[in-house]
Formats: sequence, C-alpha cells, structure tokens
Amino acid sequence: MSRKNVFLYDIDVPEVVQEKAEAAFSMIRAEGENTMKEQRKTNKKRNTVGVLLGAAACAAVIGIAVAGRFVWKQQAVDIAEKEAEAEGIPASGEKEEGNLLSTIDNMFTLQVKAAELEEGQPVALVDSAQVSDNDSQITGEQASSWTFGGTEEGELDYCIQFPISCAGNNIEKITYSINNGAFQVVQPKGESIITDGQLYPGELSTGQIGGRWDDETGLPLRDWEILLYQSFTVDYEKQSGEDTWINICNVLSGKQEEQQLIWGEGKSLEEVNRGIQAMFDDTVITCTVHYKDGTSQTADILVNSRIMTCAEAGAEAKGDPDREEIFITFELR
Repeated sequence: MSRKNVFLYDIDVPEVVQEKAEAAFSMIRAEGENTMKEQRKTNKKRNTVGVLLGAAACAAVIGIAVAGRFVWKQQAVDIAEKEAEAEGIPASGEKEEGNLLSTIDNMFTLQVKAAELEEGQPVALVDSAQVSDNDSQITGEQASSWTFGGTEEGELDYCIQFPISCAGNNIEKITYSINNGAFQVVQPKGESIITDGQLYPGELSTGQIGGRWDDETGLPLRDWEILLYQSFTVDYEKQSGEDTWINICNVLSGKQEEQQLIWGEGKSLEEVNRGIQAMFDDTVITCTVHYKDGTSQTADILVNSRIMTCAEAGAEAKGDPDREEIFITFELR
C-alpha cells in the first residue's frame, strides 16, 4: 500500500511515523495472508488480524478502513511502537505515536449506496434495478437515477442522482464541490440538511429528480424547492434526509456530435457510451472531510459511464445477467 493510500493527502505526518506505519501495515498484510506463520522465536503466535468485508462486519467492530479492508487499530500502533523500540527510538516518540493514532483515527470511506468506492474500481449507479428482457433500457427505480435531454440547437443536459455518503471516525462535517455544472438539491421549502454552501450563479434548465406528488391529483405533497450549488456542506450525523434529493446537473451547448452518438439511429453501445463520456467532459466532485480536531482530508470522485453486464453492475436481470448496458459510474481518482 502506498503512503498516499494510508494517509491520503492533507495530513502532515513526521517521516519517522510514516516509516513505522508503513512497516506496521506491511506486517499486518503479511500476517493476514498467512495467519499460521509464527512471528516470534518463543513460538507464540500473534492474534490474526481480522479482515472484515461488508457493512455488517464494519458495524460489528471498531476498525479503520484502508483500501477496502478493516484492521485492528491498536495492533497497528502496537507494531509501530515495537519496531520503534527495537531501533532504539526514545520515549519521546510517544507524541509521534499519538500523531499516528490520530492519523489512523482520521480516515474515511465513501460509498454509493452500500458499495464502497475504491481507487480504480468504478461503482455503477444502480438502485434495485430490473432489466426487462423486452426492453433495451433499464427500468424501475434505476430509470429515475438519471435523465438526459437535448435541443435541436445542439444543447445537451443531464441530471444524475448523487447518492454518496461518507463513513469514518471523528468527522464533524463534509463538503462537496463540483468542477462542471452544479448540485441540484430538491427539498421541502424551509427545511434543509445543507448547513453551508456556495450557490450556483445562474440557472440550469435540466430534468429534476426528487419530490413527491399525489398520484390522483398530480399536486405536490410538499412545498418543494430546487436550489443549485457549486459546493455544499452537511453535518456528518445528517448527510441525507427522507425528503431530500441531491443530484448533479449541467447544460452544455454545441454538442451536436455528442447528440448523434447518444441518440443517433443504429448507434452501438460503444458509440453511445463515447457520447455520454464526452458530455461529462471529466466532471469531478471533490469531497472534503472536516475532522473534529480541525484537520481535513480530500478525495476526488470522477463521474463517468461504462459498458457493464448487469451482473457486474449489481443490477438484477430477468433472464440474462450477462446482458450489457451502459451505466453511470462513480470512481475515486
């Protein structure tokens, strides 16, 4: 594991602590691969590091997330301490050990629904989707996960759900910012989970995802409002709301070529996917996690699309899980 993956980007860690931490995690990984290997001349075996995957296991232990795995926090510190003692580092290193423990505590993971984001592993936007054998498009809840539009003048617009959440220790708040377009927040008027933010300077005529209406009358069940943000902040303890939808949206002009790729007659999946990717044009969302101790860390999320089988995307397919479709994806950069 690289030093970047352990400490991310914004933590100032002394070099000696970095070296000991890397040594500790190297030993943990080796121990996880061969839990029966003896580590001491006295033939006493260290406790095997627990490698726990999934949300249920995560809730059952107090661990730290490193590249999708959870390891015992205190064991990492103990190993680093023993290695330091073996090399004659004096007791004054206690402060550095405290820094290491604080750094380990201050880690976070990002999730799309229940799927954890990892670098180089795109996660498809899937929401209990059902793929019909007789329909080339994804239906059910997935159909409301994004919407594309266009005009004869060559404009393209999109609105995509942004179901991202953050998990970690000692987190006070999270800020999201976007380099292209805006965040579309649909919420009851006067009720917002957004604690701070920078409004988007202007309007974007796109589709809308969110809100509830009466099936019989067609009237809204609440007094909904739509706000556009360039960046927004939420408290860690309230990242979502039952009546709040957060989406990303944009309007682009001069996109006749992309329009033809996306909606042109007889286009292949590869051509349609190329058009969608060109429409996104390297859209990146930056997540900044603010800890209670005043420090912060950041991560960049690339918005993209990919041709995947329904099984790969985690969508339920009626009859053919190997059927290929285009999915919107989020990926750590």
